Amino acid sequence: MIALNKLGEAAGVVRRQFLTTLLSRKTPPKGAGVFVADGLARDAHLLVEHHGQGVTAAILGSAPKGGEEGAAIRNLVKGLPENGDARAQVIILAIVLGALESRTPKDAWRHPEPIRDNTEARWSYGHRMTSGDLLRYLADNGYTLSPIEQVITGDRKADEVYDEYRAETSAQANDDADDDEATDAA
Repeated sequence: MIALNKLGEAAGVVRRQFLTTLLSRKTPPKGAGVFVADGLARDAHLLVEHHGQGVTAAILGSAPKGGEEGAAIRNLVKGLPENGDARAQVIILAIVLGALESRTPKDAWRHPEPIRDNTEARWSYGHRMTSGDLLRYLADNGYTLSPIEQVITGDRKADEVYDEYRAETSAQANDDADDDEATDAA
């Protein structure tokens, strides 16, 4: 569990960097409007749970000093020009993605969220938006899922990822030991 949580934490750092880049755009990425509409229609509590405003402010690059995340987001919206509809749509997407990201802790792999109907090409249609929905949307927009994130989407099993992790860390430890022996011999 500790090893997989470490993988989950590392994946979260990479994912938030991707989110920051994705949301730096002036126009929304493909599928943003449908994703936001689906998310808000399915999950009325999405925007008020898990302190999503803090994550939203961070991924928009506007994390305030003193912790007033809501004010930072409101100031971004206030600063939009009258013709800033496209950027406003990006901010709306960021609010939804920030809320979903805040629901995706390092141990999200413990509750995989596969697509419920494998014939459905977009995302699951359960009542609640999930970490799996977030990851599938990001993958559709160019994000490469890490092995631990593939567990969350239901594409891989946690045991399989753990076995790979153990094999990699064991191989690395052997390489480090070989390097130490070579250095000692020199």
